[in-house]
Amino acid sequence: MDVQIRRRNSNRLSGYNYVQAGAYFITLCSYRRKSIFGAVSNGEMVLSTGGEIVQAEWLRTAALRKYLELDIFMVMPNHFHALVLFNQAWNGDVEPMEQTRRQRGDLGFLVAGFKAAVTKRIHALSLFPGQPIWQRNYYDHIIRGEEDYEKIREYIFNNPLKWELDRFYE
Repeated sequence: MDVQIRRRNSNRLSGYNYVQAGAYFITLCSYRRKSIFGAVSNGEMVLSTGGEIVQAEWLRTAALRKYLELDIFMVMPNHFHALVLFNQAWNGDVEPMEQTRRQRGDLGFLVAGFKAAVTKRIHALSLFPGQPIWQRNYYDHIIRGEEDYEKIREYIFNNPLKWELDRFYE
C-alpha cells in the first residue's frame, strides 16, 4: 500500500525561533467559523458557555506557564484574539513533538495545549459532541515595536464594536 503523507504548509515565519522571548498577536478561529462562543450585543461580547470556557482556559494558561504573561484578549463569536508575551525563553528541555515539530515552550505548543483544553472541556459538557471546535492552525504576528503593540491592543479592544463589519459576521 502506497500511502502519501500530506505535508501541511506552515504560516510561521521561516527561521524564527518561537521559543525566544517576545510578544505575539494570535488569532484562533472556530471550526468553519461558526459562532459558538457567544454573540455581540450593543458592541459588547456576551459569552456562551463555550466562550466562558475559552476565557477561563486562557486565564489558566499563564498560571500553567510561568514564562509568559497575558495581555489583552477577546473571545469573539467565532474567533479568539490575544496578545501574549513570552518574558523569557523556555528554560526547560526543548523536545520536538513527533510529527508536529512543535517544541515545548514555543508558541505552537502553547496554542495546541490551549485548543486541546478548550475542546476537552466543551466536549465534556456535551456541547457540540464529537465535532471539532477549532480550525486547524492559527494566525500569528510577531510584535515588532511599541507602535505595532499599541495598534494591535486597540484592534483587539475594539473588535466587538466592529463585529457587524466582519466578513464572517452572520
